[in-house]
Amino acid sequence: MLLDESGRQVASEKQEKILEKELLLSLAKTDVNSTYKGFFRKRMEFWHETLFHQKNFAFLTRNYRLTYQIIVRPIGKVTGAKSFSLSDYWSKFKSLIPKKEQKLLSEKSEIEKPKEWIKLPGNTYEDYSYLDLLVSISRYNFNKNWNECQKLLHKNKEFMLTIRQFVDFLNLLRSGEVEYSNGEKVPKKEVERILNEIIEVRSPWRSEWLDAKFINKEEQIHIVYNKLNAEGETTEVIEPLKDCLIEDKTPGIGFNSWLNNKAKHGLPLNNIKDGSLWYWYPRANSVVWFRAGSGRVVLLCFGNPGDSGSRLGVRRAKIFRVDL
Repeated sequence: MLLDESGRQVASEKQEKILEKELLLSLAKTDVNSTYKGFFRKRMEFWHETLFHQKNFAFLTRNYRLTYQIIVRPIGKVTGAKSFSLSDYWSKFKSLIPKKEQKLLSEKSEIEKPKEWIKLPGNTYEDYSYLDLLVSISRYNFNKNWNECQKLLHKNKEFMLTIRQFVDFLNLLRSGEVEYSNGEKVPKKEVERILNEIIEVRSPWRSEWLDAKFINKEEQIHIVYNKLNAEGETTEVIEPLKDCLIEDKTPGIGFNSWLNNKAKHGLPLNNIKDGSLWYWYPRANSVVWFRAGSGRVVLLCFGNPGDSGSRLGVRRAKIFRVDL
């Protein structure tokens, strides 16, 4: 039963199930609001913290912060010839430990020009996940090529959206339920304007870089993208492409089919339906950009990282958090 400091019940059994689901999602993102407290001979301790906001759970009387301790201990000995090894046990958990304590962005925290940023909730796909992000409404760094944009963004602890994150961003805009970084709801007309600026078939053409590069490795095409930790530091990830469409479709693939797929890299699947979205499949030494113009909308996985243009920019993104 969920009680406040005075002992009063603040949620029904059904409502507690909703909070429990949110808590498990929070726990899955162990590098948010978690602190490693030390390494002991017989146990390891983690502190985890989850915020339940009244704006997200209308049945709460106010915001609640749940803090709890997780203690990991070995139980007995491993059966068989191999004895229990604490170092083996430690290796399974050290990836969960952040370098320092992080705090979620509080409702009172201020972000410079909050209505220039949209909150993109974090998500998990297979073995890939990302934290809650802030995504800029506008594009930046025009007349810069892909490599130059990467350097400029990383210098400010910002980054390009991966294909997966870009798909999720489009789906968020299409849902109409969008919030600015300060939690204020974005007016539906403004959401429609932002979405149309990205996908509407009209002049002039608009285009933006995405964080995906393709290379040949072991006689197979691999995707290269950046993965971020809670501090905004990037790690380059190289993975083989699986089940994505390796065929140009001009036209086209189904736009809705592409947005509805749950593949971790966000690329169209090889069994995708036909449609009006033009698609060039990944080639080695190429990068990705998305473009809309007077004749068509294009997902190009065959872009030259050295190209630039006055209408080719990048959408800034960053981790949704501050250090308190």
